[in-house]
Amino acid sequence: MTRALHLDPARILDISNGFGAQRIVVLGDLMLDRFIWGAVRRISPEAPVPVVEVDRESQHLGGAGNVVANVVALGAHARPVGVTGDDANADLLDAEFRLAGVDTTTVVRDATRPTTTKTRIIAHSQQVVRADRERRHPVSADIADALLEAFAVALDDASAVVVSDYDRGLLGGDARASARNGAPTRRCGLP
Repeated sequence: MTRALHLDPARILDISNGFGAQRIVVLGDLMLDRFIWGAVRRISPEAPVPVVEVDRESQHLGGAGNVVANVVALGAHARPVGVTGDDANADLLDAEFRLAGVDTTTVVRDATRPTTTKTRIIAHSQQVVRADRERRHPVSADIADALLEAFAVALDDASAVVVSDYDRGLLGGDARASARNGAPTRRCGLP
């Protein structure tokens, strides 16, 4: 039998007023969400596919980065801990974090993998196709060690930790299974 949680309005106000002082660590798979917006007015002569005439492009924090953006939008301080590539998309992701006022010193760059990027092509408010640039294999031992160090730094003044796993190699099935079975693991950057 489930018991409903009842909070009186004064308690809800008290909780929300105190949220701004919280420091939330978000550990997880950081992504860049890119959108290409346009219209379809013809079909390609090369293949039976729509030709999207591009009007504009936009980008946003995705994956665990979206969680960070939501925490910041609610008024708290957020600190991402995750891995990106060492590429132009990592620079774009970093710029999006800076726009949100987020410290990225606990984000680890890995030159052996691309920054996870989801590019959606939208025509007439409908997604036509999505192109993913990513590597889903586990991070290397060196990167796991760097993530452990970053996580320890982020925890120093943290109020809470949010884990945001999209199965992109930072936190994986093997790590979750090992944790459930009580076995130690370093795959996810955690002891």
